[in-house]
Amino acid sequence: MATRAKSATSTAKSRAVSAAPTRTRSANTVECGQILKAIGESQAIIEFNLDGTILSANQNFLNVMKYDEAELKGQHHRIFVSDDYADSSKYSAFWESLARGESKSGEFEQFDKNGNVVWIQASYNPVFNKAGKPIRVIKIASDITHNKLLNADFEGQIRAIDKNQAVIHFSPEGKILHANDNFVKALGYSLEEICGNHHSMFMPTEERNSEAYKQFWQQLAEGQAHVGEFRRIKKDRSDIWIQASYTPIKDLSGRVIKVVKYASDITEQKLANADFKGQIDGISATQAVISFKPDGTILHANNNFLSALGYKLDEVKNQHHRMFVDPSYGRSAEYDAFWDRLAHGEAQIGEFRRIRKDGKDIWIQASYTPIKDMSGKVFKVVKYATDVTEQKLRNADFEGQIAGIRSSQAVIQFETDGTIIEANDNFLNALQYRREEIEGQHHSKFVDPQFAQSSEYRDFWAALARGEAQVGEFRRIKRDGSDIWIQASYTPVKDANGKVFKVVKYASDITEQKQTVVEVGKLIDAAKRGELDDRAAVEGTSGDSRVLRENINAMLDAITAPINEVALVMQAVAEKDLTYYVQGEYHGKFEELQNNTNSAIGQLADFMALVMNSSGEVSSASALIASSSHSVATGAAQQASALEQTGASLEQISAQTKQNAENTKAAKGLAESTQGMAQNGSETVDRMVGAMDKIKAAAVNTSAIIGDINEIAFQTNLLALNAAVEAARAGEAGRSFAVVAEEVRNLALRAKVAATKTEKLIAESTEMAEEGSSLSKDVSVKLGDIIAAVDKVTSIVAEIALASDEQALGIQQVNSAMGEMDRVVQTSAANAEESSSAAEQLSAQAKELNAMVEEFRIEQGFEHEPVAKQYGVRGVA
Repeated sequence: MATRAKSATSTAKSRAVSAAPTRTRSANTVECGQILKAIGESQAIIEFNLDGTILSANQNFLNVMKYDEAELKGQHHRIFVSDDYADSSKYSAFWESLARGESKSGEFEQFDKNGNVVWIQASYNPVFNKAGKPIRVIKIASDITHNKLLNADFEGQIRAIDKNQAVIHFSPEGKILHANDNFVKALGYSLEEICGNHHSMFMPTEERNSEAYKQFWQQLAEGQAHVGEFRRIKKDRSDIWIQASYTPIKDLSGRVIKVVKYASDITEQKLANADFKGQIDGISATQAVISFKPDGTILHANNNFLSALGYKLDEVKNQHHRMFVDPSYGRSAEYDAFWDRLAHGEAQIGEFRRIRKDGKDIWIQASYTPIKDMSGKVFKVVKYATDVTEQKLRNADFEGQIAGIRSSQAVIQFETDGTIIEANDNFLNALQYRREEIEGQHHSKFVDPQFAQSSEYRDFWAALARGEAQVGEFRRIKRDGSDIWIQASYTPVKDANGKVFKVVKYASDITEQKQTVVEVGKLIDAAKRGELDDRAAVEGTSGDSRVLRENINAMLDAITAPINEVALVMQAVAEKDLTYYVQGEYHGKFEELQNNTNSAIGQLADFMALVMNSSGEVSSASALIASSSHSVATGAAQQASALEQTGASLEQISAQTKQNAENTKAAKGLAESTQGMAQNGSETVDRMVGAMDKIKAAAVNTSAIIGDINEIAFQTNLLALNAAVEAARAGEAGRSFAVVAEEVRNLALRAKVAATKTEKLIAESTEMAEEGSSLSKDVSVKLGDIIAAVDKVTSIVAEIALASDEQALGIQQVNSAMGEMDRVVQTSAANAEESSSAAEQLSAQAKELNAMVEEFRIEQGFEHEPVAKQYGVRGVA
């Protein structure tokens, strides 16, 4: 019972509940219809089958996509997307998910009837039947193309600002959240050093705790922006002045969530303009500003505007704007339409030509901005203007320059794929084509066919299509098949969206320059091989190529001139002529070569002069030695003859002594005769001793001279070695000089050997001369004894008979001594002859050396002096 009651109650309730939803669904249907109608008035709506076939579209959708409804019905949704996306698995999955009843929403890129991109904010909503199965899809969309472009513009501006300005983010309390590189570099910090710290770390110490600083951050936290110039402190405690804006960033509820500061470093400007600060404090803006009534009557103008146009305020106030334009334009319908559009709230922006008070033109970049009241009615127009006259003139100058480039250079334009659009006459003349032969053709007709098929050539045009300019020297083919080298720049030209739509090439013919480079390269290679006679051909060239060739020729002339002159001088040296010097006017390394060559020749000439003088002295000294030796030999011969006579006399005395007793008177006369002869013998011996002393002295002097000759030969050898070293340094040019130096060295060695031999002979002669001198002194003593004996014979003739035996013995001893004296004298004579022969040999060698040196031609009347004094004085003989 209880169960049935409960069931009945349940059934009643179920019926009541069932009736209630029916009424609710009916009400909901009406409400949904009203909602859809309201949505349809403001939103673009389109309806699809589950496979994407279009069923219907409202007028808003048709307006956005530029279609008629008849054009869309029965078409597939894919007509709104790109072909690549329509063929993708992602697109198929999109419609499969909708068919499963999954809704999709977001921002979508689609294309209108004209192929233009349309961005929409849309939701694709599956519609279900009573069974809960999807039966169709309704898309509700809003055109957000403008907002997308605007957002892209904002993002680009923000990126540009972040790139060019110092940017830092703070919490509303002033705590640093982030800063870009420009900011941290400007203040000398790293990001890690500032993140998490308070903005006050950049403030001057005296301002950190001030009431104004606290109020500054309080106002930012309340959403009040701050713009101006601010003094801040860098990490190194130096000041930095910034032009900055502190901008509070709010969430959707209007609550400040952070503060962004954009700043520019104006420290240098502040310092440079510090003395003008008082003059610019009152300037509120940097532009020319003027305000009008909607009909063009002038209300006010600032000083910038008045200055630019040359008026005073009372001259323009309440006047009409047409006072600034050309009278004919001021009366035109176009001018009336200009102010009519402004009166209807349409801003006018652009560059405008205006007339100054003095009648001169002024070009301004200006915006005429209608200012509306609360009801949307324009009540005045404000114009902000910048004088761009100079810029316009500069642009005109640029246009003139471009025209000048086109008139002087070869210019050709291409599609991004390389198809030729047009070419100027310079290009056509350079490559010998007619205009109709190349327009519409591909650039590849100007290049080598093999290169045209290469990946490098394809990459070249791909890079240009990406916007990458190509600059350099290029080899191209003329119409007749000959090569032409060009210096060219391929410049991609972009449209307002940054897309490359054509390529412009500016080119100059550098074929002559390239040929010049090749010819100069050949000259350089020839110079490396030592071939310096070739020169660059100048005839038929012009401009820089001609100048380069002439300069290369002048350089080769400058190089070959000193080398040729040095070669001629070395040739003269090889021919033993030392009167030639390098006399050209050279500089740098050539001057150093000139100095070294002249110095070497001067030293060699000095050396030859010294050798010539020394050989003459040796010849004179050897002749003197020969003469002295000959005199000694003659004296020795005379002494030997006298000794022979003395011996004969002694034999006669010995024979007469036996008869002493018989003839005393005869003995006395003989004694007197003997006394005279002894006296003569003594004098002869004395002369011989003097001659021996002279021979000894001459031998000593000769020995000293031979020592000098030895020293001269040694120095000559050293100079020859030095000359050989310098000749080796001079290389090929000094080879003949090295031969001469070697000959001089050999002569020096021969002179030294002869001098050594002569010195040895002189030493032996000196020893023998000393021995002969000693013996002569002994003979002189003996002769003195003889004289004394003869005196005794004279005084005591009577005693001669008694002492005959003793006299005979004495005479025998004297006879023996005379024999010894004769041997000594003979030896001295032989030694003197040998000395004379050696001196004659030395004299002959000295003459031979002198003859060899005389083969070298040096300056006439040259007297030796240091090379440092002679250098630069001698000329060419």
